[in-house]
Amino acid sequence: MKLKLDHVTINVKNLEEARSFFSELLETTFVEKPAEWYEKRDKGEIKYETTLAPDAPPIEKFKSTKTVVSEELGISLFETDPLPQHFGVRNICWRVDNLEQAKAEMERRGIRPIAENRCGRWKEAVFCAEDMYGVRWVLCEYEGPNTFYAQMQT
Repeated sequence: MKLKLDHVTINVKNLEEARSFFSELLETTFVEKPAEWYEKRDKGEIKYETTLAPDAPPIEKFKSTKTVVSEELGISLFETDPLPQHFGVRNICWRVDNLEQAKAEMERRGIRPIAENRCGRWKEAVFCAEDMYGVRWVLCEYEGPNTFYAQMQT
């Protein structure tokens, strides 16, 4: 299984404050999803589907989320309502060529999946942090230059 670091997601309490802080500290720009993404979602053209593993530990559910990304550095800042149980690194996301094969490899190693998400030509599998020494891993597969673009493709 060949992995390529796609991005690291960080839970933050205040997205705009964190965006300003990290932009200055890291000398980068954090961008929102393109307006086209929201337009397609509002028209029902983008459908985000989540499937939870039947025996997975409970995962947090949110009424809403906001995110900004530095594609240059592969860092995503994530604010939720309600606030998450912990702040700091939420997950490490690895891009793979074949998600089904990578999932099977993780499961062969005893690493439990907790959820799968799909949207357009993007899909990901989320794995249990307890099985990964406290770090939640996400494996993703998509076509195109980034996840936003892939999610807008049907």
